[in-house]
Amino acid sequence: MALLSQWKDELETHSKPDTVSVLVYYGGDRTHDAKEIASHDVVLTTYGVLTSAYKQDMGNSVFHRIDWYRIVLDEAHTIKSWKTQGAKATFELSSHCRWCMTGTPLQNKLEDLYSLLCFLHVEPWCNWAWWSKLIQKPYENGDPRGLKMIKAILRPLMLRRTKETRDKEGSLILELPPMDIQVIECEQSEAERELYTALYKRSKVQLDQFMAQVRVPHNYANILELFLRLRQCCNHPFLVMSRADSQKYADLDSLARRFLDNNTDSVSQSELDVVKNWKESSKVSELLKCLEKINTAGTGEKSIVFSQWTSFLDLLEIPLRRRGIEFLRFDGKLSQKGRKKVLKEFNETKQKTILLMSLKAGGVGLNLTAASNVFLMDPWWNPAVEEQAIMRIHRIGQKRRVCVRRFIVKGTVEERMQQVQARKQRMIAGALTDEEVRSARLEELEMLFR
Repeated sequence: MALLSQWKDELETHSKPDTVSVLVYYGGDRTHDAKEIASHDVVLTTYGVLTSAYKQDMGNSVFHRIDWYRIVLDEAHTIKSWKTQGAKATFELSSHCRWCMTGTPLQNKLEDLYSLLCFLHVEPWCNWAWWSKLIQKPYENGDPRGLKMIKAILRPLMLRRTKETRDKEGSLILELPPMDIQVIECEQSEAERELYTALYKRSKVQLDQFMAQVRVPHNYANILELFLRLRQCCNHPFLVMSRADSQKYADLDSLARRFLDNNTDSVSQSELDVVKNWKESSKVSELLKCLEKINTAGTGEKSIVFSQWTSFLDLLEIPLRRRGIEFLRFDGKLSQKGRKKVLKEFNETKQKTILLMSLKAGGVGLNLTAASNVFLMDPWWNPAVEEQAIMRIHRIGQKRRVCVRRFIVKGTVEERMQQVQARKQRMIAGALTDEEVRSARLEELEMLFR
C-alpha cells in the first residue's frame, strides 16, 4: 500500500503529460467493472486487494476476468510461500508478459524461488513434481546438481543489476554519493545490565530445556519469543516491563525499580505510565546525541530512524517531544492517504527533519532520498532486510553523502546477531556447504545464547 502513490508519481514523472492513464485500484469506493478497469493503461493495486478478490470469487474475480498485457510483481518475494492464497491469486492471472522485481528473490529457503517460477509460468519448473525431483530433493540431500540446475534455469530468466555493475566501457551504470556505515556500540547502565542479565539467564534455562527435547521444531516459536524479549530489552527496559502478558516477568519488578531509580510509586506490570516515569535507555541516549549533533550542525540534513517495533517508536516520541524536536512518523497504522501525506511532508518540510519509521512498513520500495542519515535501532535476523531499508535512502536521486548508523548493545544477543548476519551473507554468497545451510537455523539460535 505504501508504494501505490509512489508508483503513480513515477509513471507520471517519466511520461509525457496526459499520455498514460493510471488507475490506483484501492479503497472502499473502487469499481467492480472489469471493462472500466481495463480501460486504463496501468492499474496499480496491492497484494492484499488481489488476494481478497481471489478468496471471494477465485478465478472469476475482477482481476482474473481481464486479459492483461503485462503483470509486474513489485517486491515479488511477497509471494514466496507458494501454497498461500495470495501466491495462487497471482499464478492464475492471465497475461502476455510476466515480470518479478525483487532485491531478495531468496529470503529463507530455496523453495522461495519455486513460487516465483510458478508465477512466471516457467515450464516444466513450475510443476512441483519436476522441481521436487530434480532440484529440491537433490539440494536437501547435499547433491550439488540441485543448485547447478537452479543457476542454469535462472541464467536466461534473470536480469540482475547491482550498484557495482559496469557498462561495456567499464564505467559504473549508477554513480551515487559515498555511503559511510558505522556501528555504534552502546554500554548499558548497571541497572539495565542487571535487568538484561536476569532475563537472559531465565531465557537460557528455557532454551536448554527446549533444545533437550526431541521435537525441537515444535518449540521454534517459543524459542523466538525468548529471543524477542532479549532484543526488546536491549532497546529499552520499558518494552519488557509494559507488556500485557508480563505476569510471567513479575519477579523482575525489583530490577525494573532500580532502572527507574525508585522514582515511581508503582511499576506494577501493563500499569506503568511510560511518559510520567520516562527514563532514557543507553541506546536511546546515543540516538539523541546523534540527532542533536546533526541538528546543531545546521546543514538541514534529514534523518530516518528505523525500528522493527512500533512500541519502540512510541517510546522514542517521548524524548523528542520533551526536547521540542519536530518529527514525522510512518508505520503500518497509516492509511494510504496518510502515508502519501507523510512522505510528501518529509520531502518538502524544513522543520520536521526526523522520520520515525517501522522497518516493515518502510523497509522496501519507497524513495526516501530526502534523508541522508539512517539509524537502524535494532539488528534484523536477515541482513538483506536491513540492506533493503538502507537502499531506500542510498539510491537514484540521492545528492548527499549517506551516513548509516547501526546501534548494538555490547555484550548482548545483538552482538551475536552480527555473527549470525555474517554467516547468512556467506550462505547467500555460496561459501557454506549444503549440509551447513540445512543445519544453520537451530545452530544460529543456539549461537545467540552462548
